[in-house]
Amino acid sequence: MAVTPSNQLLLWFLGNTRLQQISSSGDLTDSVYDVSPLLPNAIHVISDNKLIVGAYNGKLKRSAVIIMNKKGDKETWIGFQMIGGKVVILGQEGHIINQYTGHPTINKSEPFKPIDIVTTPSDNVVVTGSGYYKSYTSSMTMSFDFIFQYK
Repeated sequence: MAVTPSNQLLLWFLGNTRLQQISSSGDLTDSVYDVSPLLPNAIHVISDNKLIVGAYNGKLKRSAVIIMNKKGDKETWIGFQMIGGKVVILGQEGHIINQYTGHPTINKSEPFKPIDIVTTPSDNVVVTGSGYYKSYTSSMTMSFDFIFQYK
């Protein structure tokens, strides 16, 4: 849920690719923000009336962070795909930019199991993963140059 500068409350509902909005008068309507074929799971309003939407599609095993303008146009799309023990970063056209298969030391003897992923405003990627009895967080640049590792 997020509030726009024009005081519209934005919501997402399970199974709906389009965000809903509640006006100051209380009416629920479709917004201009649609992340199809993904489903929204996080909303955040940023400067210049732009919106960051976290979205996923469980069947496609894809997730994305999408920046949209106030007209609902997708300005930036950073896609992620978690496939069999790796995270794949996809470009706007769907091609693979990079992939991450886990920390070289931790995942030497334990399979990489990505749990969650997020990007920061400075284009760093934070991935949480787990092993048999450990959880850890990796922070890296988009090219997967490590910044820190926390076990």
